[in-house]
Amino acid sequence: MTSFFQVHPYVIGFLLSLLLFLAMLQLGCLFATIGDTGRHLVKQIVLVFAGTFTNLVLLRYLNEKIGDGFRPVLKSGWARLYGFPVEAEAILIAVLSIYTFYLFNLTWKSYQNSISRSSIKESIDNLPTGLSFSAPNGRILLANRRMEMLCRTITGADFQDAEMFWDYLTQEKNFKGTKRISSGDAPSFQLKDGTVWTFRQKVLQVNGNKILQLTAVDTTQLYGLSSELQENNKKLKEMNGRLKQYSENIDEYVRNKEILEAKMRIHNEMGQALLSSRSYLLQESSVLQEADILKQWNYVVALLKKESETKNPKNSWSYFVDAADAAGVKILMDGDIPKNEDVAKLIVSAATEALTNAVRHGGADELYVKLAKENGKIRITFTNNGQNPIGPVQEGGGLESLRLRLEEAGGSMTIETEPRFALTASVPVWR
Repeated sequence: MTSFFQVHPYVIGFLLSLLLFLAMLQLGCLFATIGDTGRHLVKQIVLVFAGTFTNLVLLRYLNEKIGDGFRPVLKSGWARLYGFPVEAEAILIAVLSIYTFYLFNLTWKSYQNSISRSSIKESIDNLPTGLSFSAPNGRILLANRRMEMLCRTITGADFQDAEMFWDYLTQEKNFKGTKRISSGDAPSFQLKDGTVWTFRQKVLQVNGNKILQLTAVDTTQLYGLSSELQENNKKLKEMNGRLKQYSENIDEYVRNKEILEAKMRIHNEMGQALLSSRSYLLQESSVLQEADILKQWNYVVALLKKESETKNPKNSWSYFVDAADAAGVKILMDGDIPKNEDVAKLIVSAATEALTNAVRHGGADELYVKLAKENGKIRITFTNNGQNPIGPVQEGGGLESLRLRLEEAGGSMTIETEPRFALTASVPVWR
């Protein structure tokens, strides 16, 4: 075995460097585990660091003595220490090294599996949404990169005061290079790159303290769908308006057509009567009889008095069916439309709303109409072959207006979504 005073100083220097490296690594593990819930790990690091540091100090002292040419007296304690085998010291350092790297591995796993300030910041920085927490006076406690980027893009300034930034967002003004989509409690902005961001502020209570949470959500897709929906609603509203106008003009059209048909029939019948009368007066033989001529003139008089039957014109429901067919929707009937024009008008109004909603929300091309009498009323149910709505149906202007008209007439209206969408209108028979 080789004692310390027999080895080259470079060997002791190498051992000192290795001990110093182990001590620094142990200190790093110790600082990384401060506040860790695993107290046993901290204790192990402290113990191994104490052993390493003690060994380092003693070896450093021996190295200095050997460098000064000190030769221990055999009876002194240093003599026994100098006689300590270097191989044993090397084994001790190897054990310390293995145990240090074992503790380092445990420390690294504990760091990765624990929640720290840096891990929280890293997590919110990776969020696709903007997020910040601040004190009521606007002092920022925590903010991610997305929120800081949005603040610089919209205002041109760094994100330093959350309350001031929120005041800017809620003001009725536009920022340079940014288009304001909406204001109020949820202001939205369209940036230069075309993305749309919606901001919201919420007050949180944490341990009795008020914390302001500011969030920014990318609503680009929602804005695009909303714009498309508004455009479709505009087109459908125009279509609905044309159908309503068409329905309102049906009565006048039918009346004028009926008058025209009556005039043409009177003209034809009177012309035939005049020709028959002339032939009767000019005939030499009695081919035409007076009774025949008189019968023709009596029929003309009856037409003039509107006592004769005329051809029934198309009613308002027929014109609605034609209009729906022109719009690409087939009407399938189960039952007969009442002849009373007031009842027919209400049914056509309900059918118009059912048709509009079937095309707008369900993309239907067939509208099913079922009529039945019950309890002195006519019950009309409208269904379609389109997609079923998701969630409850909100009554807009058209459905709400229809409900009011039906209730004023003594009827009612119900809407069902399961197992399929159905609009049911009830109209009194006496109407």
